[in-house]
Amino acid sequence: MQKNYLLAAFLSLTSVFCAGTGQNVAEKNRAELEILRRRESLLSRENSVFREENLENSRRIALLTADIEEL
Repeated sequence: MQKNYLLAAFLSLTSVFCAGTGQNVAEKNRAELEILRRRESLLSRENSVFREENLENSRRIALLTADIEEL
């Protein structure tokens, strides 16, 4: 979550420093595109971790449920 705030702050600063001419707008857009690509990559990795955690939790629930039923 903190990473999102840092990215938003960086985008805001980029907007301030790159406002103006078409060249500056293009530079701002390239910088924003790079940030969004990095964020997408980060979120994809986080999603993979959460997916693995979810599978592990599902397995654990199944084992605990089976143990309870045996008792």
